[in-house]
Amino acid sequence: MPSAITIIRDEHRALAAVLRGLQYLVEQIRNGQQSPDFPLLKSMLAYIEAFPDKLHHPKEDQYIYPVLRQR
Repeated sequence: MPSAITIIRDEHRALAAVLRGLQYLVEQIRNGQQSPDFPLLKSMLAYIEAFPDKLHHPKEDQYIYPVLRQR
């Protein structure tokens, strides 16, 4: 079973990947190389908006911050 820090680190990487993908997609649209895929854009933005607050930050609050406070 992965440790809490491994899961949190993987979630940071996943969020960063979505952000990079969004930046790439916007650049492609801006340059006229791709048409907007609105369902994809909506899904990416929903993930960026919802995932950290609902699923990720509670893990940091529970597993990371208490340990840091003890230091």
